[in-house]
Amino acid sequence: MSRTKGKVRAKANKKQKNQSKNNFFLRRKNLLSNIIKWDNPILKETCSSVTPSEDISEIVKLMKDILKVSDNGLGIAASQIGVSKRIFVTRPNVKSSNITTFINASIAEESKEREKRGEGCLSYPGIISVIDRPSEVTIEYHDENFKSHRKKLKGLDACVVCHEMDHTLGVCLVANTWKEEQNGEAVPKDVER
Repeated sequence: MSRTKGKVRAKANKKQKNQSKNNFFLRRKNLLSNIIKWDNPILKETCSSVTPSEDISEIVKLMKDILKVSDNGLGIAASQIGVSKRIFVTRPNVKSSNITTFINASIAEESKEREKRGEGCLSYPGIISVIDRPSEVTIEYHDENFKSHRKKLKGLDACVVCHEMDHTLGVCLVANTWKEEQNGEAVPKDVER
């Protein structure tokens, strides 16, 4: 009899494990569906500043959750989820859960040295553009508690912050340049700026 109970328990555990896995993938799919794609005009809008009295906790939480479940995202701006506010979050690499929130960010200084990198964007899936950016930037911003920060960033970190800052200014990865239609759809073209 104990063998039968063990088999039943094992079957129940396996079913519960599969259910948890399915719930994760469903939650992931639902979170990623919040990302605005390239043809939405909000991506080209200049975002408005956030005031200290605004409650942005739900927006920031959603952005962090989306970034955590994305396979290749290093940052996401509020405009990419349909909110035209100067907010973005970044992480140092795709495996990191250490996410930094930037509110009303501005670049205080940038180096004369520049680097070209291939950049992707969650709103332009499958597109890589070569972008020329400063190799170092000093950024001033507020965190979620509206505490002021000034931080110097180099290399990939500087690139990610510049990319997300572009989103808050309505500048997209692909600047209104399109390949000819493929299968009845306009497709963004790889551009260098």
